[in-house]
Amino acid sequence: KGTTYGGGGGYGGFGGGGSNPLYGQTNGVAYAPFGPGSGGGAGQNVNYPASSGGGAIRIRAKRGVVVNGSLLANGTGRTTHYAGGASGGGIFIICKSFEGSGVLSANGDPSGSSNLSGGGGGGRVAVWLNVPELLWPRYLAGNLGQATLSETPPSTFTGTATAGIGQYSKAPMPTIGTVVFLTPPPMASLMLVR
Repeated sequence: KGTTYGGGGGYGGFGGGGSNPLYGQTNGVAYAPFGPGSGGGAGQNVNYPASSGGGAIRIRAKRGVVVNGSLLANGTGRTTHYAGGASGGGIFIICKSFEGSGVLSANGDPSGSSNLSGGGGGGRVAVWLNVPELLWPRYLAGNLGQATLSETPPSTFTGTATAGIGQYSKAPMPTIGTVVFLTPPPMASLMLVR
């Protein structure tokens, strides 16, 4: 029997390829990442297990959130030989304001075998800024209206937010995940019709 190499897990981005053409697909939505990441594929007839996908971090604050440390939902980093890397997980924050100089990270794991198994795809990071609670059900249902979605954080946050890929992957390469900062339209122009 030949050696088998696992594909990478997917979430916000696709996982990288393994020795068979299977790899993790994207799932969930960029602006509301509720779920965790996906594990990579096992290698060598499952004798070499893959690591688990990154976890799910959810913060709902009535006021501001300050991140000066690290919020990490990365793949778990325990990929064994031949196995595919796990995807990054999800970070979902709802708050009035967001500031600090810290790190939000939902990165995928490297593969267990350089250029032979698949690296993990990126996870998902989303921060809702000053969204009235009455709009939450609409946004979660996908009716974003005139909301603004940006990869750029507010000027009050000088840290980093990433959903990067796991390195050392066989083609097809894993893809980066999603980072979204969502703000509603100005209240003066907001009209709700029932």
